[in-house]
Amino acid sequence: MSEHKLTGIILAGGKSSRMGYEKGLVLFNGKPMIEYSISVFSQLCNELIICSNHSCYNYLGYKVVPDIVPDCGPVGGLYSGLMVSHNELNLIAPCDAPFITIELYTYLLQNINKNNAVIPSTDGEINPLFGIYSSKCISLIQLLLLDNKYKMLRVVEELGAKIIAIKNNPEVFININTYEDLIKFSLKSPIQKG
Repeated sequence: MSEHKLTGIILAGGKSSRMGYEKGLVLFNGKPMIEYSISVFSQLCNELIICSNHSCYNYLGYKVVPDIVPDCGPVGGLYSGLMVSHNELNLIAPCDAPFITIELYTYLLQNINKNNAVIPSTDGEINPLFGIYSSKCISLIQLLLLDNKYKMLRVVEELGAKIIAIKNNPEVFININTYEDLIKFSLKSPIQKG
């Protein structure tokens, strides 16, 4: 358990167009996908927020926050979550990443220091939907939204985020976007080798 007070923010505001159904509620190995992120964050965080414009997540018993600025993608969800968070440090994850681990976020927390954001990368690819963002990022994200800049990588760049290379288990960043992904990864965690 971290010595910090932490908020977990789960981004569940996508249109799920490729899945054709609210992605976070699609069953993966018998459990709604969003519950994997909840499982990790509930062990690390004293507050949990779901960023979504859909009331279907209310059953989980956590605060569900709609976009303050609509139609801005994940940046809008991140901004909305940070705006209602009660803690300075905020762990971020998408609702469709069933292989995320406590170890990933523990490692990122060890590297936050005085940085406003810490973001993991694998094989040189930055993963901005997983990471830690400080509440100090709010004003800069707000400026980017006002300037119609909605790309998460642009946010990471403008924040001067610390990028941490993850060499073990890059599979933690797998997103389940389609039914083909469900079939490919169900019942055989890609983290299990062999």
